[in-house]
This record gives sequence, structure tokens and C-alpha cells, in this order.
Amino acid sequence: MVDPNKNHIVCAACKLTNGLILAGARHLGPNMVAQLKKIYGTPAKAPKVAEQGFLDRYDNFLTREEAARVAIEAKQIIGLKTKLFSEDLY
Repeated sequence: MVDPNKNHIVCAACKLTNGLILAGARHLGPNMVAQLKKIYGTPAKAPKVAEQGFLDRYDNFLTREEAARVAIEAKQIIGLKTKLFSEDLY
């Protein structure tokens, strides 16, 4: 179980080329696509994804590498990983 007082990974995130960050259970899953549609009308009109990463409990965007270190420290995943993928969390 994750210690709520320690930093941990909350969800997947995508940072767009304009700096906007989308959040959801999976990278470019239904929630993120819905966010794109709400903001831009259609995902095709949205800026491109610059980077896939994660949000921590403080709403910081973390790269896959940074998120792997946080998830290991929080005991959200077992084993050594250099990059975190949303599938590693469930």
C-alpha cells in the first residue's frame, strides 16, 4: 500500500507542445482524448504530444524516468525499471 505521506505517482500525463498537460489513467486514453475534444473541438486540431509522463501527488509532471524512481521509492512497483509505463501501475 502506498504511504499517503510520501510522494507517489497519481496518473499518466501527456505534455503538449504548447505546455498544456493532460491527465488520465492511460496515455491518450479516453479521458485524455475527451479533454482534447473539449478544448480544441477535435484531437486533430490540438497541438502534438511533446512528451508522455506522469503526475505525482503534488501535480508535478514527471518524465517516464523520473516517475520510475518515484514509483520504486513509493513501492508502487516492484523491481528496477528505468522508465515507467502506465501498465506498470495496474
